[in-house]
Amino acid sequence: TKKLIYMSEDENKLSNIRNIGIMAHIDAGKTTTTERILYHCKKIWKMGEVHDKEEHQINIIDTPGHVDFTAEVERSLRVLDGGIVVMDGKKGVEAQTETVWRQAKKYNVPRIIFINKMDGVENEEKFVDNLKSIREKLGVEPLPIQFPIGAGRELKGIVDIIEQKAYYYHQLGDKEKAKEEEYQVKEIPSHLVERTKKYRHELVEKIGKVIEQNEELLLKHLEGHELSVEEIKKMLRQATLTGEYFPVFCGSAYKHVGVKLLLDGVVDYLPSPLDVGEIPTFSLLDKNKEGSINCNSPLPYLALVFKIVFDDRNQRVTFIRVYAGKISAGSQIYNVNQGKEERIRSLVRMHANIKEGIEKVEAGDIAAIIGLEYAITGDTFGDRKNPLLLEAIDFAEPVISQAIEPRTNKDKDKLRDALENLKVQDPSFKYRMDRETGQMIIAGMGELHLEVSVERLRKEYKLDIESKQQKVSYRETITKKLANIEG
Repeated sequence: TKKLIYMSEDENKLSNIRNIGIMAHIDAGKTTTTERILYHCKKIWKMGEVHDKEEHQINIIDTPGHVDFTAEVERSLRVLDGGIVVMDGKKGVEAQTETVWRQAKKYNVPRIIFINKMDGVENEEKFVDNLKSIREKLGVEPLPIQFPIGAGRELKGIVDIIEQKAYYYHQLGDKEKAKEEEYQVKEIPSHLVERTKKYRHELVEKIGKVIEQNEELLLKHLEGHELSVEEIKKMLRQATLTGEYFPVFCGSAYKHVGVKLLLDGVVDYLPSPLDVGEIPTFSLLDKNKEGSINCNSPLPYLALVFKIVFDDRNQRVTFIRVYAGKISAGSQIYNVNQGKEERIRSLVRMHANIKEGIEKVEAGDIAAIIGLEYAITGDTFGDRKNPLLLEAIDFAEPVISQAIEPRTNKDKDKLRDALENLKVQDPSFKYRMDRETGQMIIAGMGELHLEVSVERLRKEYKLDIESKQQKVSYRETITKKLANIEG
């Protein structure tokens, strides 16, 4: 998890927190987009600039792009409030795009879409092809709020449909200068004015249901008056939070085009923890009676464990999302699932692999606890006197297995501990000793999943192991009854 400060480091109101994930098909540019967001947030923070917008805290939870790591995406979505779906502008919606889209829909996660790699497409019409791909393959109506000026090597900038402005990037040929993502805001080129008006009109018409709920705006719209930028953004935000409408952005993460505007979109259109609503709970004292809580519920604390990793000192790092109350460093915390209490030795925010010590984490926020022994993914931390359970995280059963074998007896002794660590970090990974063949069997969600797991055993745990074919146990089988046996 990476904590990103958009504008400056300061105490952030709950309404200014965004817990988001970046989802994509493999090689669509998810990693580059995430790195660019991280870069620009750090840059803005270091410069200490004063902007018109309020300060916002953006927590990014990583979501792998390969189908073998679908379980990892599932547990990330469980604690996300919003998502960015990154598409390769050259290819449109791909197989894993459809998968993560279905998963996000399952958890009712509002999304915005970033059509990436517009510097690699043949022409501007490829943007329209991508909108068609979204419509046909995802079965939703995209709401473009930008479109590119030029394409491929001729990509010059982006038109903002709502603000009716053109953003020109003049440093596309200079990688170092492009990092600053400097642009000039100009009038829209004359040949694109009608296209902008068309998109803007269609946008207002599509969010008409939301406008109809606001009597003042409806009257203004019916009388033919143009809605202001702020009014359209407010209505578009409401429409996006319903999970029925999806704003579409575009650019090139590699060339730093459109990343800052995408960040503005995260703030403008994706939900804060306050927008999420009620979270289901189950009471242990009252026969699992169903209830619900929100960020303002008067509980000492209620949090969900959504990920566990081991750091370079082999300390267990337990990631939590706090749904109510607050958790403080040095305090005791009760694990409702395990029925055990532990002391919080250290409470941190994670900036990639860098730990920042903090005193407390409050409702709506994400942090990590160092050194807990008993927690596993899906556990609930809550008040011992009123033990509530949050909905557990479901993991699919493994679909493929293989045998592994250490080359030395020394590694044989360490192998089981290493496998247990992997299982704690990745609940979709399983292992067992086959008593009949004597082989150690590992199981996962696909070939790549197992390859990555074996490579981790080699690199992280310094084990000299090799993959083997599973042996088949043969048994004698009774095929028919025999009569009149003598003796």
